[in-house]
Amino acid sequence: MNLLDSLEDAWRWYQDTRIQMKLLRRLASAHWDALPWDGQLGKDSSLHDFSAEELVGKANFSLPHLDDLAIVVMFSIFESEVRQRVLEEVAAEEKALKHRAIRWAVARAKERIETGSFFSVLEPFKDRHHDLVAQIDQVRDYRNWVAHGRRGNPRNHVDPKMAYDRLRRFLQILESPT
Repeated sequence: MNLLDSLEDAWRWYQDTRIQMKLLRRLASAHWDALPWDGQLGKDSSLHDFSAEELVGKANFSLPHLDDLAIVVMFSIFESEVRQRVLEEVAAEEKALKHRAIRWAVARAKERIETGSFFSVLEPFKDRHHDLVAQIDQVRDYRNWVAHGRRGNPRNHVDPKMAYDRLRRFLQILESPT
């Protein structure tokens, strides 16, 4: 069972997980020490080993990393979805082609769409959507910065909401007739 089949699924996972992390932090900071530990809670070894301060610290540590991980996940799903949609469109066009040189060129183009640089997959969309493609490239650049160890400062700072909005807008363009 794939839990994250779409950009919408990834966005929902991020929002739900962020809420859970914030709820844990709130529970730990405001109510942990007042919980009835002498009952069932105190017998649960998964819970009683943590102090309120530890849980608040863990939540505070996890939240910014969750933001970065969400961008990695969303962009990965987005890239896969764009490649698949573009390949489907090219395959539909390919059916009408007769000349072997053109069919060969289309076969090479499909290989590049499937496995080549994602930047080159987006390149044909720059003519009408230059600004959005540039914004998506910023998300890609930030994703790469995260995925390669967060070394140095990012050239572009992108938060999950920005990434989601940009990626969603591009997918909507793919859904509309060309």
